[in-house]
Amino acid sequence: MLKLALNLALPAAGILLAALAQLALTTVWPRIKIVHSGYVSIDSYFVVLLALGLCFVAGRWAQRNAPTIAGAACAVVAPLAWLGLLLSSMVGVGPITWFRPIVLFVIFTAMTPLIGVALGWFLSAARQARLARAHS
Repeated sequence: MLKLALNLALPAAGILLAALAQLALTTVWPRIKIVHSGYVSIDSYFVVLLALGLCFVAGRWAQRNAPTIAGAACAVVAPLAWLGLLLSSMVGVGPITWFRPIVLFVIFTAMTPLIGVALGWFLSAARQARLARAHS
């Protein structure tokens, strides 16, 4: 039960830590908000990459310590909630031009934790399968 709770909490903690890291970065270095790459500032890319990495680690840990369907389901609860939260925040603001770069960036930002957990889970499972074949 503890491992399932950790599978639930670790991706949520990764998302939260990435957001807090962005807040800390923009607090320490406020002028980073004026450095743009494309349509968003550099700190936005930083938070996406950090969330991807932290959720990847959470997915690997989840697969190693609770490699069951229940473990996988617990690991994707927070990323799916994040996806739903960000996508629902875009609805209701008027018509959405789905292929505008900023909208595509928000959609990718919303999907990043889910992608990280899934990659971590599947790469860990593949590694364990490869090790099992090598030992047999």
